[in-house]
Amino acid sequence: MSSPASPPIRPTVWLKTGITRLSTRMDKVAVKVRHGIEVRNSNGDRDGAVLQIRYRKIRIRPPI
Repeated sequence: MSSPASPPIRPTVWLKTGITRLSTRMDKVAVKVRHGIEVRNSNGDRDGAVLQIRYRKIRIRPPI
């Protein structure tokens, strides 16, 4: 059984100056939210991680 087709993810955007990767544009955005996560393993030892969220509204136009 096959899964429904999903649209391809396109990580590049055409700009007037040329082709730019979305990750390059997002690197310039400041972190908006930091969230600490703490978990315990099966032995009861604590471990943690920090989730950093950044977002920005970007207009992406389809290629002509």
